[in-house]
Amino acid sequence: MQPIYEMVSENWTQHVGEMWPDQAESMISQADFEDIVQGGGVVYGPFGSYA
Repeated sequence: MQPIYEMVSENWTQHVGEMWPDQAESMISQADFEDIVQGGGVVYGPFGSYA
């Protein structure tokens, strides 16, 4: 399983650009990310899954 990271929520766009540049355009926006996190939700990367 991949490690779980913590980050400052305002850095979502930067994080996506660094970690998944090829998928960046298909990821949720900074505003949507902050809304989900502030609402207690969880956001997974493009390859997040459990086997």
